[in-house]
Amino acid sequence: MRDAWRAYLDAIEVVREFIYSREYAELPTVRQQATQFLMQMQAVSYQWIIAPQVDYPRFYRYLHEPMSWNWGFPSPDYGYRWGFVDGRQTYRISGKRSDCVFLDIQVQPLFGIVEDAEFVKLPTKSYLVDDMQMDADGSFEIIASPEPHPGNWIQLDPNQHVMMLFVRETFYDWGKARPSSMWIERVSDTPARPMLNDEPALIAKLEHAARFVKFIVRAWVTAGFDRSLAAQDRQFNRFAMQHIPANAGGNPLAVYHNMIFSLKDDEALIIEVNAPTSRYWSFSIANRYIQLIDYVYHQSSLNGHQARQDADGKYRFVLSKDDIGAPNWLDPLDAAELGMMQFRQFYQEQAVDLPKVTSVRSQDAFTALPAGTIFISPVERQAQLAQRSRDVLAIYGY
Repeated sequence: MRDAWRAYLDAIEVVREFIYSREYAELPTVRQQATQFLMQMQAVSYQWIIAPQVDYPRFYRYLHEPMSWNWGFPSPDYGYRWGFVDGRQTYRISGKRSDCVFLDIQVQPLFGIVEDAEFVKLPTKSYLVDDMQMDADGSFEIIASPEPHPGNWIQLDPNQHVMMLFVRETFYDWGKARPSSMWIERVSDTPARPMLNDEPALIAKLEHAARFVKFIVRAWVTAGFDRSLAAQDRQFNRFAMQHIPANAGGNPLAVYHNMIFSLKDDEALIIEVNAPTSRYWSFSIANRYIQLIDYVYHQSSLNGHQARQDADGKYRFVLSKDDIGAPNWLDPLDAAELGMMQFRQFYQEQAVDLPKVTSVRSQDAFTALPAGTIFISPVERQAQLAQRSRDVLAIYGY
C-alpha cells in the first residue's frame, strides 16, 4: 500500500511539473490558474475514482459545480450527472423528464481506466432519452446491460469493469429550470461487493487515480487548449472548427467551434454568427486550463434563449474588459489576457459557419453594432446579474 501511495504522489509531481512547464505558464494569472487547477484535480480524482461503488450506483449531481468543481470546459447550461457502473452487470435507470431542452446519456469508459493510447480506442455512444419510449407524463425506464434488452436499452461493454454514464440535461431559461428525476439501481443477481475497499482494490484504485489525473491534465485539458490554438494557425482571436475526441469529454453528436483569444486593454471583439438551427447552442469562456470563468456573478456566457437576436437575423456578441452596454456583452474576467471561447451546437440540423470576429477599440464597439441595438445601462446590468446569480444557484439547490 505504501508503494502505491508513493507512486500516486509521484504521478502528481509529474503532473505539477508538466502544468508549470506549458506554454504561457510564465504569465502570473496563468500560474495562479495552474495552482488552483492542480489542487482541484487531486480532489476530483477521489470523487471520480476512489469514492464510486459500481455495486451501489447513483447519479452524482455535483461533480461539476460553479466556483467549486470546474474542469474540462463544462457548459453553464447543463445539469450534469454521472453514474459509475460495471460493464458486466445490469442496471435499471428510471426517472421523469422535466421541460429541459434535451436529456442525453453518453456511455463511455472512465477516464484513466487504461493508459492513454488504449483509452482513445474504447467505444463511446450517446443516447438521447427524448427519443426513447416515454409515458405521457415524461416517466421512463431504461435498462443498461451488456446483453440486448427489449424496450429502452443502453449497451454496456463487458470488457470494462467500470464505465461512466454521462448525463447532460440542458436548461435554456435558468429561472424556470427544473431538473429531471433520475435513479439508477443494480439489478444483477450477483452478490454486491463490500462497501469498504480491501487493500488490492484500493491499490488498483490508486493506480487508476494516477492515470486519471495524468490523462485529464495532459490528454484533455492542456491538449484541448493546444489543439485549439493549432487549429487557429496559432493566431489569436479567430474561431476554428474543433474535432474533440468523444472520450475526452466531447459528444459525438455535437459541433464545437473554439477561439483562443487575447485582449488588449482597449480592445473589443465583435463576434457575429448566423442564427443556429440546433436544438441547443451557446457561447462560453474558459481559462488556459479550460476551467469556466465565473458565470454565476458575471455575464461570461450566453445561450440561445438568453442572447438577443439582431433585426437581420444574426447574433452579435461583444467580448471586452469593459461593459459597453451591449445586450450580448461577454465578460472575460481573469481570462482577458489569455482565454478560450467555445461555440457549442447540439443536435443541429446543419451546423452554421464559423463565427466572424472583428477587432475594434472598446470605445467604438457599441457604435459598430447595428443601428437600433438596445443599450443596457449599469443599473439594468446590475439587476440582470443579480437575477442571473439567483437563477444559477437555485439550480444547484442554494
